[in-house]
Amino acid sequence: MARDEQPPLLVVEDEALPEGVAFINPRCELHTREGYSVVLASGAPIAYFAQDDAQACAYSQVFLLTQGWADQNDVARAFKKGERTVRRNLRRFETGGMAALGPAIGYPKGRSRVAKSLEDNVLKMKTEGNTTVWISRTVGVRVPTHKR
Repeated sequence: MARDEQPPLLVVEDEALPEGVAFINPRCELHTREGYSVVLASGAPIAYFAQDDAQACAYSQVFLLTQGWADQNDVARAFKKGERTVRRNLRRFETGGMAALGPAIGYPKGRSRVAKSLEDNVLKMKTEGNTTVWISRTVGVRVPTHKR
């Protein structure tokens, strides 16, 4: 080979990949099409999930890390997530397993459990002198049995 000739390209550049394919590292790829994704490691599928399934997507990231197929930087870039998110998913999986990667159980924090209009009506009924039990029966809301 002459000095001015370029050596053959051994690693595929991201720009050269077909649409819907993300290069994770020389051994792994993420293929996405028609709402589904598949992770290939050395050409073999190791994970398959719907794109809107956040739990399965997080587990795929964790699986790549725990099995040594990729590092967190490569996974974060391919899945278009932050490195911190990938580390957080790994930590959650290590402490709570697959269930910890899913959505939190319970009512969302910071969101009012009662609609503003209902809350206004309850306050109005309370100022009129109605009892809590009567208001709860009228509105259809259960009265807690303990004080917080």
